[in-house]
This record gives sequence, C-alpha cells and structure tokens, in this order.
Amino acid sequence: MSLHKTRQKAGRPPKISAKAILDSASSLLMESGEKGFSMRKLAISMNIGLSSLYHYYPSKDGLFTALADSTIEQLWHDVTLTGPGWGGKLHHWAFGLARQLSLNNYLAWLFSQASPTILLRELEKLAIIIEESGMPRPQALLMAQSLLWTVVSFQFMSTEPSLQKFVDEKRTANNSSDHKHLEVLETVATEQFDELIALTIENQIRGLEMYANRENCS
Repeated sequence: MSLHKTRQKAGRPPKISAKAILDSASSLLMESGEKGFSMRKLAISMNIGLSSLYHYYPSKDGLFTALADSTIEQLWHDVTLTGPGWGGKLHHWAFGLARQLSLNNYLAWLFSQASPTILLRELEKLAIIIEESGMPRPQALLMAQSLLWTVVSFQFMSTEPSLQKFVDEKRTANNSSDHKHLEVLETVATEQFDELIALTIENQIRGLEMYANRENCS
C-alpha cells in the first residue's frame, strides 16, 4: 500500500464548498454530538486545513447556524400542513415534526442554533391555520410558537441521556427512600416518553378546539 499522499499545489485552494462542509459537519455532529464537535475535528475529517474551513465559516457558532438553517429548511419541506380542517392540519404537522426529529438525535438541538427567520416563516404558516379556529392573530402566533417548542423540547428531552443516567445512579445506590420517586423518573425517562409527547400535543390541539367551540357559541 502506498503511503504517499497527493499534495495540494501551493496557492491553489482545496476543492471544497459550503455544502460539502455542512454535509461533513452534519455527519460529525451525529457521530460526536455538539459537545464533542470542533472545527479542528471537522477539518481533519475533510482532510483540509483550518484556514480553508474558516474561509467559509469564521466561527463554530456561524457554522452551526448555517447547518441549522439548512437542515430545518429541508425539514419544513418534509412536514406538511395537510389534513381535515385546521385541527387535522395541526395534528398532522405536529406529529410529522416529532417523527422527523426522532430520526436523528441532534435535530431537536439544532433548533436552538437556528436563525429567527427560518423559524418565523413556519410560525407564520402555523398561525394562519390556527386563526381558522377564530383566535386573533397575536394569540395565534403565540400558540404556534408554543406548539413548535412543545414538540422540539419533548423530542430533545427524549434523546437527552442525563435523566436516564440519574435514574441509573439512583438505582445503583439502592436508596429505598427514593423508591417511589425513582418509579416516576423511570417512567418519564424511558417507558412513556412517546406517549407523553403525544398526550401533550393532543391536549394543546384539544385546547384550541375548545376555544373555537366557545367562540362559535358566543
């Protein structure tokens, strides 16, 4: 096996692109998580110099924002507002988003890195649907934001290992006085998380339906 590597000619920039960097960053983030991610690791994985990487993205925060915006933009194409009536559309959207977020552990975390614009566009679409219930525009926007962050937050918590680690440590300690507390934590941490997400989404949409019925009767 040859140990010789092809060297880049001096003065010629490496053949990389912003998209290639984002694709590699996505793979590294999935492999290492946000805490194990670094620009140096990314450069090594792409076999390029740090200076070439910083030419496209001067900071890790900037890279994360670009990756978040690109990923979430695609996510919006995969999650549609379709269904019977405004309640059916919200139901389809919320559960569709939850399913997409469950595909990769880091997707929910990326929402915290996204630019406001990429989120506001989707919130506007949601608010228009919610307004069909009779809710005024300002409240509809707030409800849209609440529904979005409910789905994202629950999905993030479902992939966060810290709670399960805490449960395991408590179980290892075998503290009988914490037995009841431990049962509750175990249920929330592992057994019922999908059901908890579903119940919370259903309750939010049911609350909107109750609001609409009240407005129609008044």
